[in-house]
Amino acid sequence: MSDSRTFLEEVVAQTAFDWCDASYIYGLALDEVPAGEAARDLALDTIREGLEKGLVAAGDLVPTGGEPALEFRPWPLPAAEAFARIREEWLEQGTAPEPDTIVWLQATAAGSRLAEELEGGTS
Repeated sequence: MSDSRTFLEEVVAQTAFDWCDASYIYGLALDEVPAGEAARDLALDTIREGLEKGLVAAGDLVPTGGEPALEFRPWPLPAAEAFARIREEWLEQGTAPEPDTIVWLQATAAGSRLAEELEGGTS
């Protein structure tokens, strides 16, 4: 992570580049804090904040039957309900989530604009 970026900004930048699942966000958090539970808590707090600020959307990847083979389908839930679902499923799995489970995140339009600004694309 860049020294000038917050962890939330890093997550938003990553989700603007490509869809990220819970295990990927957890892996990013492991680079920031020393312990598994601390990484889980950082990841969950960051996902909650991103959802609340409208910077990321929670959803699933679904097959399209064509090209591209997958598409992101956001959950039709308010941010608080989406986060409650994520948190519950994560805690059921334990500290480290399995890849491709729990949730996929994608930057929203606001998140993509923030990512562009972070990369120096706009001011």
